[in-house]
Amino acid sequence: MKKKGLSFQITLVFLVAFIITSLLLGVLITNRLDGFYKNSIYERLEAEGKALKQNQDLSDYQQAEGISYIKYVSSEKSYRTSANIDKVLDDKSIKLLINKAATQEKTSARYVNIIGDDLIYYVILNYQGFYDIQQEDIFILVTDNQMKNTMVRETTIQILIVSIISFFVGYLVILLWVFKLIKDTKKISGYLSKIGNSNYKTKIHTNRHDEIGELADSIELMRNKISKNEKQKQEIIQGVSHDLKTPIAIIQSYAEALKDGMCEAEVVADITKRECTRLNDKVTKLLYLTRLNYIDISSIKAGHTDMKKLIEDMISQYNFQTEADVLVKLDESSFFGDKESWRIVVENIIDNAIRYAKIKILITLSKDKLTIYNDGSHIDELQASSIFNAYEKSKDGKFGLGLSIVKKTIDLFGYEVKVENIDNGVVFIISK
Repeated sequence: MKKKGLSFQITLVFLVAFIITSLLLGVLITNRLDGFYKNSIYERLEAEGKALKQNQDLSDYQQAEGISYIKYVSSEKSYRTSANIDKVLDDKSIKLLINKAATQEKTSARYVNIIGDDLIYYVILNYQGFYDIQQEDIFILVTDNQMKNTMVRETTIQILIVSIISFFVGYLVILLWVFKLIKDTKKISGYLSKIGNSNYKTKIHTNRHDEIGELADSIELMRNKISKNEKQKQEIIQGVSHDLKTPIAIIQSYAEALKDGMCEAEVVADITKRECTRLNDKVTKLLYLTRLNYIDISSIKAGHTDMKKLIEDMISQYNFQTEADVLVKLDESSFFGDKESWRIVVENIIDNAIRYAKIKILITLSKDKLTIYNDGSHIDELQASSIFNAYEKSKDGKFGLGLSIVKKTIDLFGYEVKVENIDNGVVFIISK
């Protein structure tokens, strides 16, 4: 099935909506104007009656089109009609109206009746004489529904003309808006195609301040994140390559030395075992970090972890790994997340503290807050904001994945982590 363009769809919707709205407004306006039409008919009839009154000799009088009249002289009991009276009234109806006029007490009155099958409007004007000096004349001005139909037709034509003009003006405005909308949409589509082709350098910019503009801003935000992630991925690849190359080179060099008889087999075995352990640790961390990038917290049931018990169980293993004193100050506290993930977080931060601590490491736990302090050198202020990036190199040239794993795990469970320089040391703070 052939796809319909956005301009076609919007034009079709506009056309249908315009037609329906015009029809409803036409019906509504026509109904609302019914009283106006009737009042206009009566005013025309009354004006015609005044003109008749001013012309005593009606032999050459030309009445208005569509209006008939009856002039009744009560003193003479005689009447005179216009030449076109038979188009609306027969003789019997004429006499009925004269009788009604003779009994009318008001000077002027408006009526509407159905005579035969036709609807007629008429006005009776009673011009009384003064003290019998002037005779009493009664004028009956009559018209059928044709006058109203003519007025309705004229109004309808005017509404139709205005509607047609409004339609073309509105359609032109809609067309210009659609062209601008399509232009911006195609512009965004072009940007997305570039992103799909791994081109993240082109910035997305629009001057719109509506939903299309918000969409463009969201795509630009996505582009920045993808670009940042791609940069981090390249840095990780470079870091991993460097990280894995060193132990492999060591193993290779000792293997060649053993082959040449320059090294004992036991020494080579010990070094190979040590380097394989390093490789295993690095690969395990890399796989864990990769796994964190694809975990959706809403899809797992993490539960809560007793952090006090977890830290108490871990602390004994560090007694022989560092000469610094590892002190704890622990209150009861439960953190959201599984036990193994929090063990890895705490383990990585403590490993970092052991690397830089001089004589003291202090672990403090309170409600929804964990701090790990070491009395090592301060972190460079410029590096503090990027220390949690994978393979971020420190001032002493060391780099790795540990703190990146810490950051991603803590973000996953809805906590925050930051590092601060304080008096005589550095502290990592995890809080809700």
